[in-house]
Amino acid sequence: MPSTSSNPANRPSVEALPPDLGTKSLSEREIVLGSEDALRAVDILAANGFAILGWEGWMEYPGGRIGHHEPWETFTAEAADFCRRAMNIAHSEWMEDADAADVCLSFCVTAISWEEHEARRL
Repeated sequence: MPSTSSNPANRPSVEALPPDLGTKSLSEREIVLGSEDALRAVDILAANGFAILGWEGWMEYPGGRIGHHEPWETFTAEAADFCRRAMNIAHSEWMEDADAADVCLSFCVTAISWEEHEARRL
């Protein structure tokens, strides 16, 4: 199984990717890649047994600053809204599945604080 580095949540890091892809990351620890490379990373991680739980958009601004395009409060509100919509869709699809009648769908919610986000960002 690829490396999960030494991060506390045992998340896959750039070390889990082939060097030609990992060196493109905007972060030395986090997997932060452009669209095509990020999709390739998803394929590689999934093929190596990692479950892809989500993603967040990072921007690289002129001058080298890396961050979100909106304030943290806006980002968290939009992320929560996205998750609610996705969970409602998953629940509706689950309820329509006749094979799922006797099985209860639950959701594992993963979150991160501003402090942890900033500590792991670069």
